[in-house]
Amino acid sequence: MISNGVPGKSRRKLKSIFLLILLAIITFICTYVFLYINRPVIYKGVKVNGVEVGGMTPVELQNFLRKTYAGEDKDITIDVMDKQYVIAFSDIYRYDFKNAVGRAYTFGREGNVILRLKDIADVGSGRQFVNIEVKPTMDEKRAAGLLEKIAADVDKPAVNAGIVFGSNGAIKVIPHQVGYKLDTDSALNVLKSSPDDVNAVLPVEEVEPKITSRMLAPIKGIVSQYSTAFNSADANRTLNLKTAANAINGYILMPGEVFSLNKVLGPRVKENGYFEAPVIVNGKMVPDYGGGVCQIATTVFNAAVRANLDITERYHHSFPVSYVPVGQDATISGDVLDFKFKNTSENPIYIRAYIKGNKFHVDIYGDSSVNNCTIRLSTEVLNVVEPVTEYEEDKTLQPGTQIVERASHKGYKVNVYKLIYNKENKLIKKELLHKDTYKPVNQIIKRNSNMVTSVKTTE
Repeated sequence: MISNGVPGKSRRKLKSIFLLILLAIITFICTYVFLYINRPVIYKGVKVNGVEVGGMTPVELQNFLRKTYAGEDKDITIDVMDKQYVIAFSDIYRYDFKNAVGRAYTFGREGNVILRLKDIADVGSGRQFVNIEVKPTMDEKRAAGLLEKIAADVDKPAVNAGIVFGSNGAIKVIPHQVGYKLDTDSALNVLKSSPDDVNAVLPVEEVEPKITSRMLAPIKGIVSQYSTAFNSADANRTLNLKTAANAINGYILMPGEVFSLNKVLGPRVKENGYFEAPVIVNGKMVPDYGGGVCQIATTVFNAAVRANLDITERYHHSFPVSYVPVGQDATISGDVLDFKFKNTSENPIYIRAYIKGNKFHVDIYGDSSVNNCTIRLSTEVLNVVEPVTEYEEDKTLQPGTQIVERASHKGYKVNVYKLIYNKENKLIKKELLHKDTYKPVNQIIKRNSNMVTSVKTTE
């Protein structure tokens, strides 16, 4: 039998050749597509700030942008109150070339192959518009440094109103001064949000002082005053009193505020101008820096009580002092014992502290128009305890010698009253201020009891 077609073996061979050719074509197309969409250049049609950048590599685009914007600097005028500052745009701003290059190169490289090809074809044919803007960004560290310099020039601290005394003793209020402070956080936001502006107005806050002239207007005269005497021959103690007086003098206490003597005086150390002078330690007078400031506490206490202010913290000495009646003293010690009082009046008070002759004075000024009474203190002694003498053998002394190591002081139990008199000097109120108990301080005598022949005292 005769066959009119191509032999089967030949057909299979032709089919195989066709499939090979088809596979080659598909492989070529896939390879071409793969190489095309993964070219290391930006696709045709992509623009940056309206400029065609297709065909550029990321490095070429980066260099192109740097060259394009290299000369595009400008001056920015910054207005702050009545001052102007001119800076270069490049001082605090940078063009974000990296971001623009990344976005341009990334276009057409995300998603599946079909979508990528469509995006590439659309942008290349103009059916899709892709324009990437190069935007300036702020160098916040440099901007913050610039604002710090402007703030140093603009900022002005508020100044409290004050009190001065005329030659005739008349009180005069020194007007307060409003301060100004650059709001650096808001200013940074202004610069950050407006990089295209050539003029920027930065916000400045007015700073009101704590004490204004109006607040001090009610201070019309002396509300109370008190003084204590001291031995001016004791040079170091006198210097300590002067240092403390300077720290207190001029202090203004607003209504509701608490005066802390420890806080006002600060540490009683050499660096703060204090000298060694006698202080009470374990019932004995020993030298230490700041000796004498307890007399300050006592004087301020008495002035504050007589101004009818609320004493919130007060401690008495370990034994009565000579410059005030028993129970009418106050002491401080480091940060452990403090003297505090609160301004319970409706107006501020002004404290004047000074030394005149051998007396330390504290005058409290306030609204003297409402001062229609006089306050005095009275001590009621409930009990007196006599000290005893204690002897301690000390063989380091010469035989028959004894010395007084510690002087004796009587013990007391007292009540202290606040007496309030009206303008006619009539007692209208008596109230218990506090109760004090002073333990007796026994005398201590050191001796070598072999043949006692003499007594030598140290005080």
